Amino acid sequence: MELRIFKKIQLLLVLLCCVALAFTAAGCGSSQSTRKKAKKSNLPAIGKVQSGKYVYTINTTNNTGKTITGFTIKDSSMESYPENMIGTKKTFTNGQKRRLYYNAKSAIQKSSKKSTKELNASFSIQLTFDDNSTAELHNVPFDDIKRMEIDYDQNQSLAYLVYVSKGTKEKVNTLNDEIKIKQDAEAAAAAQAQQQAEAQASAARQPSSTTSTRSSSSSSSTSSARSSSVRSTQSSRTGTRSTTAPRSTRSAAAPSASRNAQPSSSGSSGSSSSGCVGDGAMY
Repeated sequence: MELRIFKKIQLLLVLLCCVALAFTAAGCGSSQSTRKKAKKSNLPAIGKVQSGKYVYTINTTNNTGKTITGFTIKDSSMESYPENMIGTKKTFTNGQKRRLYYNAKSAIQKSSKKSTKELNASFSIQLTFDDNSTAELHNVPFDDIKRMEIDYDQNQSLAYLVYVSKGTKEKVNTLNDEIKIKQDAEAAAAAQAQQQAEAQASAARQPSSTTSTRSSSSSSSTSSARSSSVRSTQSSRTGTRSTTAPRSTRSAAAPSASRNAQPSSSGSSGSSSSGCVGDGAMY
């Protein structure tokens, strides 16, 4: 009998111990969770503090060596950057950590339309520094970033990211990607400038060609006029000669006719004489 009572007491003690341990574990877990939340909320925010399916929350460190006064994000459907996410009269100093909150719901829905794949949307970050210079971070893969650092290369004058990938758990450096984007942009700008220069040169050559054509046309007209004048003069001279020639012929013929007329005259005299009768009357 006493043995049974003793076993029951042991069982009851064991159950009490289990219950106590369960409560202790739950209490420790809740306190740890509370500490984690408190730690996250203690970081200064970039953007509006929020949560949700499309909200990216990323711990971000400024390692640029400069103070960031402006931080804004643009998605591929936007033409210009929106308002500053740090806020007015606030700064993101070098070495400081902040918690980025970015809601990409609108961008993802616009880019993917009927799909919810984040890969269809691309994002860029524009940074403004305390010296009023700016820098851009292109093709930021928010869906793959666990935490990130913003760095700055003085030689290239480029900002870039160093982040830990969610997929590979490895660090990724985007400096080479930013250099490639810069080179492509410079090449495109040079090609556009060359096209504009060629277009201007072509436009400048067109008036010269027109003037040359007009000069040539004028010269041709002048030559034609001169040729016509020469031909007209020659024609008038020829006409004058033609008109004068008959007069000469007639003048030359007149004496001839006179000479021919003289024998006739004498002949007439002879016949008159021969036709006269002694009384002197003509018959």
